[in-house]
Amino acid sequence: MYLSKSKSCFLLVCFLAVYLFSILGSYALADSLAPGDVEVKTVFYPPAIDGLPVGEYLYDISWQGIPVAQATVSVRKYKISDKEYYYTEASVGTAKGLSWIYKLRHISESLFETKTFKPLSFSSHDIERSKQRYRKMTYKDNGVVHSEYWKNAELKQEYDFNPNNLMFDPISAAFMARSVELEPGKEVTVDVYNAKERYLITFVVDSIETIEVNGVSRKAFKVIPSVQKLLNPKSKRRLKSATLWIAADDTRDVLKLSSKVWIGSINSTLEGFRKGSPEVEELTPLQVKYNKERQKKHLFQ
Repeated sequence: MYLSKSKSCFLLVCFLAVYLFSILGSYALADSLAPGDVEVKTVFYPPAIDGLPVGEYLYDISWQGIPVAQATVSVRKYKISDKEYYYTEASVGTAKGLSWIYKLRHISESLFETKTFKPLSFSSHDIERSKQRYRKMTYKDNGVVHSEYWKNAELKQEYDFNPNNLMFDPISAAFMARSVELEPGKEVTVDVYNAKERYLITFVVDSIETIEVNGVSRKAFKVIPSVQKLLNPKSKRRLKSATLWIAADDTRDVLKLSSKVWIGSINSTLEGFRKGSPEVEELTPLQVKYNKERQKKHLFQ
């Protein structure tokens, strides 16, 4: 029962490059807005570091000190039509010993520009016990965003709209936020959409602390995020509070995340990083489209 109530925080951990806001649990209301009905204006934050490490991050997740899940975040570089993109995949799942009690598997993918972090595409798929959910977004050249939300192979929501703002998906937003100039007192506000909910996320740098990660002392920015739900402002919230620590060096590693839930707290700690190949793989736009359609085709089989 406790794990079930902590569902949103298992997924929250994927903000380890994901998306602290990707799947914050909420319930739609009858008077909820469509994503295109919201008008928000945010500013562009230029990157303060030259590129992000390419490779795979490994995280351990615990509840009240008990290991409950593992998460991985992989980062690669692609070139499409002479423009470079980061391709990021984040996954999280309950530990093998707990799967028989509560099964949760989640995977998200994002393709976004390396210079501006502007998204090209995003998708996520999660399985909670026997339930399956799938989200998909495509950002078109004319500014229109196409989004789909599926539940158990049934299309629940589909929109085409122009946000008239730099609107990120959860993963690209997280990577953008960790790449900008950070210092105590700094605030970064981003417009985020995950094909079901739209959020205004503000990250506040509280201080610089020295924390121990795997026996090594590292200086880190202590960051406190806040979430404003734009489509369902009165919806219920499962997350009570969250804090994350980002390395105060050019790696900008997400070192630790701590979040309070209904009972106790969830903690996620960086366990390791496997450096990847610096080579940039070239893809055609057709290959990108094929990969996304192939993933959707096999989701609910």
